[in-house]
Amino acid sequence: MRIVVIGMHRSGTSIVAKILEQLGCNMGESLLPSSASNVDGHYEDLRFYELNSLIFSRINKSWDNPPSQREVLENSELIYNLYLDEISDRSGFWGFKEPRTSVLLPAIQDLLCDFKVVYCLRDGADVARSLHTRNGIDVAEGLNLKEIYDKACSDFYENHGGDKIKIYYSDLVSEPEEAVKKIASFVNMAKDESAIINASLIVKDKQDLSRKKFLALIGDVFISIKRAIKSPGLLFTKKPLNKMRYWVRNLVEIIARR
Repeated sequence: MRIVVIGMHRSGTSIVAKILEQLGCNMGESLLPSSASNVDGHYEDLRFYELNSLIFSRINKSWDNPPSQREVLENSELIYNLYLDEISDRSGFWGFKEPRTSVLLPAIQDLLCDFKVVYCLRDGADVARSLHTRNGIDVAEGLNLKEIYDKACSDFYENHGGDKIKIYYSDLVSEPEEAVKKIASFVNMAKDESAIINASLIVKDKQDLSRKKFLALIGDVFISIKRAIKSPGLLFTKKPLNKMRYWVRNLVEIIARR
């Protein structure tokens, strides 16, 4: 069984990928490390992360300046062949999640015809606010980005002839056990009650997540201070200043949740 998780950044793809991992799906032998913005982990296979980084670099695009569907189709041979090499190397019960894949779907839809598809969705305003907190992206720009990702995802989802399911972020937060049962049934794991219980525990309450995020931010600040002591002349360059703004935005968000 093969699974692909699609959806816009900040839409719950990491939580869903972690649930799938808990249910026995191999989401990657080597995963992208956790970060202050995603303290429970991204659950992104580094091989797919590096694959998408290569593709986006080749076509001179980025996750927040994604290629149009026309640009994707113009580079479809490159994208298709790189994905083919990666997908052909896998077997068993496995899946992958990397949000940038969402905008590349027009080029690789034929490769995914026998994949089970999990499409993660979240309210646009919530996604835009989350992007503003994490990246300082203007809310209007965040909403526009979500439209681009959702258009590619929805077109692929509607045309996909295989098994598919939509998972809403609001359901993961408000009714985690029911959402996990829905995912478990989709991947034929509905009878494994212990796996469902463990997977349900993945969706933490907001207070616990805020505490973990706060600790991660403190660790990030400490590391940055150590670097600044070694190279004080770099303290007021663009990258450190952007990082300081990031800390402030996240601390404001944590305080607002308490």
